[in-house]
Amino acid sequence: MNYKNKILLLILNLTTFNISFSQSTISEIYTDYNGWWIGNSSQTILPDNSHNLLGFKVNGNAFSTGVNDALLSSHGVTFSPQIYKALPATSSISAGFIGVGSHFGGGVGDVTPNPITQTANFYLDDGANGLDLGTAIFNANGSISYSFDEIVPSSIGDGVPDIIITQMGSPSGANDQFSLLDASNNVIGNTLNIIFLSVSNCGIGDWKFYTPNTPPPATFVSNPSGTREIRIICYDFSDFGINASNYTQVKTFLHHLSGTSDQAFIAYNAHSVTNLPITLKSFSGIAKNATAHLFWETASETNNAFFTVEKSLNGIDWRKVDTVSGEGNSSTNKKYELIDQHPFDGISYYRLSQTDFDGKTTKFPQAISILISNPAPFKVYPNPSIDGMIHISGIKELNSFNIFSEDGKIVIDKIHALQSNASSITIDVSALKTGIYFIRSGENIQKFIIR
Repeated sequence: MNYKNKILLLILNLTTFNISFSQSTISEIYTDYNGWWIGNSSQTILPDNSHNLLGFKVNGNAFSTGVNDALLSSHGVTFSPQIYKALPATSSISAGFIGVGSHFGGGVGDVTPNPITQTANFYLDDGANGLDLGTAIFNANGSISYSFDEIVPSSIGDGVPDIIITQMGSPSGANDQFSLLDASNNVIGNTLNIIFLSVSNCGIGDWKFYTPNTPPPATFVSNPSGTREIRIICYDFSDFGINASNYTQVKTFLHHLSGTSDQAFIAYNAHSVTNLPITLKSFSGIAKNATAHLFWETASETNNAFFTVEKSLNGIDWRKVDTVSGEGNSSTNKKYELIDQHPFDGISYYRLSQTDFDGKTTKFPQAISILISNPAPFKVYPNPSIDGMIHISGIKELNSFNIFSEDGKIVIDKIHALQSNASSITIDVSALKTGIYFIRSGENIQKFIIR
C-alpha cells in the first residue's frame, strides 16, 4: 500500500470513528412553540405552553423526530430523518407535581376549567408522537417501567440515537438509573447512571405546577412556579451493553428515579425497534352470574382495527366469542371489557388477538381460565388440602376423572390413589405445588386448593 492510500485509509477510519455514537448531551432542539423555536443554552425565549420536539442536534449532527420534517426543512435545518415516539409507561408514577407551561389551559396561574384532568402517567406520552416538552412530571420517585418491543439488531452502534431521555426541572446531584430488563426483570447489559446536574441545558421553560390527585383533577399550587432548565441526553443501545447475543432478551426499559427526577418523556427511535401493534398491559376475567366477564388494558395501539376474543373447553380447540373495536392509534392507557353470556360449564379458557386495518392479525400468547360454578354430583374434601391428601366422593372409578392445574395441564400422572371404595377415593397430592387445581368428571368440574 502506497503512502497516499495509507493517508486515505486513515482519513476514512477517523471519519468512521467520528460518526460512531455514544451517550451524548443534546445541545440544540427544534420545537413548534409559537410555530417555531430553537432551544439552546443561549436562548432567551422561554416556552410557556405545550410544544412538540421536532428535532435535535447532538455531536454536530441533527436528527428529526418525524413530527414535522417539513417545518425543519423550511427553516433550513439539514437533518437525518428519523421517527421517535414516547415509550408508554406500564407502571403507576409517584410524582410530587405535574408541571405544565405557565400559559397551559388558557392563562397564567390557576385557570377554569382545571386543565389537569389526567393522572401523572398521561403527561409522559402526550402530544405528537408523545413528545410534548411543555408537560412533565416533577420530583418523581420510585421506578417507572416502560414496555419495550424487539430491538432491530442493525441499529446497535449504527451512529443514530436509539433512546432520548428528558430532564425538565432542577435536578440534585443524585443518580437517575436506567436499565434494560428481560422478561424476569434481570438487567441485560449494564445499568447507566446519570447525574443530570452535570448535563448542559438546551433551553429554559416557564412552568406552573399542580399536585396530583387520585382521581384527578389536580390541585394548583402557586409555589414553585417559575423557570426550569431543559436537559436532554441520548443513547445508543450499545451504551447499555446491548449486542447481537443479548438484544432479543430485552422486554422492559426501567427508570429508577432520584426523587428530583423531572421528566417530559423517554422516547425511542422507531427505526431501532420492531413496533408491535399493541402493548398489552393486562388480560383477566371473572365469573359473575353464570357469565364470564373479560377485561384487558393496552398501553399503546398502532393501526388497531379490532380485538377478537376466543374461548375453548380444552385449551386446544378454539371458537370465536366476539370482536371489540380498537382505538386505532393511541399512546395512552385504554381499557376494554367483554361479557361472554354463554361460557362452558366448568372451565372456559379465553385468549385474545388483534387485527390491524391492513388485515394482519397478532395473537397474544397468554390465555386465562374462568370457572363457572355448577352443581357437580361429586365433592372434594378437605378443601383446601393442608396435609397432601384429598377425598373425592361421588366418583367410583379412577379412570372417570382428570385433575388439571390452573393453566389447563393434566397433572393426574403425578398423583396416585391410596384407596378406592364405594363411597370415596383418597388421593395423594403431596407431590403437587401449592395452588389451585380442578377435577373434571364428565361435564362437571370442582375446584380445590393445595396449601
